[in-house]
Amino acid sequence: MLTPELQKKLIDSVHAEVGSRSIPELEAERDEMLLGLLELRAEHSKMPPSRRSRPKSTSSDGLDDAQDRSDLFGASPLF
Repeated sequence: MLTPELQKKLIDSVHAEVGSRSIPELEAERDEMLLGLLELRAEHSKMPPSRRSRPKSTSSDGLDDAQDRSDLFGASPLF
């Protein structure tokens, strides 16, 4: 359960992010972003595998960065 203070903070944050944009404007912005992501993904899948792969590096936690990316939310990485 959210405290009244946290509810106010959440509401204020949403209002700050939304500003004066209408629901249709927010939907259009969302849709443009999603279409852009789909286009990037399609372009990436057309690339030859040699251009898609990144050099392996190790992050400060000692784990392979590529492994970190592939485990993110159980989704496979785009890059």
